[in-house]
Amino acid sequence: MAVADSNYRFIMVDIRAYGSTADARIFSASRMGARLHANQLALPEARRLPGSAGPPAPFVIVADEGFALTYHVMRPFPKRGLDVWRRIFNYQLTRARRGSATDEEVQQFTENSTL
Repeated sequence: MAVADSNYRFIMVDIRAYGSTADARIFSASRMGARLHANQLALPEARRLPGSAGPPAPFVIVADEGFALTYHVMRPFPKRGLDVWRRIFNYQLTRARRGSATDEEVQQFTENSTL
């Protein structure tokens, strides 16, 4: 399980789980999941989106359907019966998650990081 910033740089990695375990279960049992749930992950304060006069938006982790929706975890809408705006939202959210890493990149990160 890894978290990357908007420039696809890893900022957190947890590699202690087996591949057959569900991602949401791994996340909730990890240190990063526990810290996020306890609001101890040191995420930046909510800010207005660039060019927006709307309310401040929180920094979030973009996840898939297997995760619970929380203040700092954004996931797609369930796929059944979506209107066009929710389908567009799901498409855009999926695009945000596409930045995947190779095993070599994960290994390089874990060798050069102290978590």
